[in-house]
Amino acid sequence: MSGSNARARWLPLLLVVCACGPDPALEGPVAHVDGVAIPRASLANAVERRVRIEPDRPRSDLLVEELDRLISDQVVLNRADARRVRVYEAEVDERMRFLFGGETEGNTPEFKAQVYRQMRIDRITLLELAKRLHVSEDAIADYFEQHRERFDSPEKVVIRHILLQDAKRARAISAELRGGADFGELARRESIAPEAETGGLLPPFAHGEMPEVFDRAFEIPAGALSDAIESPFGFHLFRVEQRVPARSASLDDAGEEIRQILEQRRLEVLRSEWLRQLRRAAEIEVHERALDSLR
Repeated sequence: MSGSNARARWLPLLLVVCACGPDPALEGPVAHVDGVAIPRASLANAVERRVRIEPDRPRSDLLVEELDRLISDQVVLNRADARRVRVYEAEVDERMRFLFGGETEGNTPEFKAQVYRQMRIDRITLLELAKRLHVSEDAIADYFEQHRERFDSPEKVVIRHILLQDAKRARAISAELRGGADFGELARRESIAPEAETGGLLPPFAHGEMPEVFDRAFEIPAGALSDAIESPFGFHLFRVEQRVPARSASLDDAGEEIRQILEQRRLEVLRSEWLRQLRRAAEIEVHERALDSLR
């Protein structure tokens, strides 16, 4: 067989193989923002996460929302690049330690990269908007007057707690306590509650902040012991260490918290307008064929 005949015979097969290969338009970026690509995989992963969280939402809606978010993020990251905003690895590591507390589950390189991106987004946002976040003292005072009850402190109690599964053992421990036994020592030795290692001591809590059985502590004078109280968790013994009376808040008490609330609200308003301006100035190109492959 001559060389020309062989080429003629194989040419149709080669065309079929090429036609069946991946289409670069479908595998490439789903968008470009000022020349920076948004990978198809980034959008695909983001949509899959949303599908797991919101399985009843139409996939097409989630696709549009996540693409819009990725475009907005890239617009802001491009701004950070232009202003040479940096986040150092030590800062990211510190944030990861805060988020995971030393745990390794979920602490992946991919998640670390997301944290890095978000820290850069937050930093450039504050860099550009911080000077416009001023909240007046009059605005703080007005907010306090309109939401005064939000800052009032209800009555709280500080208690020690022992939890036991057996009623007979609960009565025996109660007798030991009334005979002068050390509550903390018995809690560490006998209690099955999580706070046993701290001698049964719980942080201050208000009525309704704990499971219902703990509201019984508000019936007990400071320094007194409860009888064994049954609940679905077992049998509880309480000693009230301190009763903290309710207190009406003052503007001095609440001022800094209100300032943070109002600054955060103003930041959201300013950020929306700033982002619209950045997007209007950006060259955004969406690649419909790549996008359609994810629908």
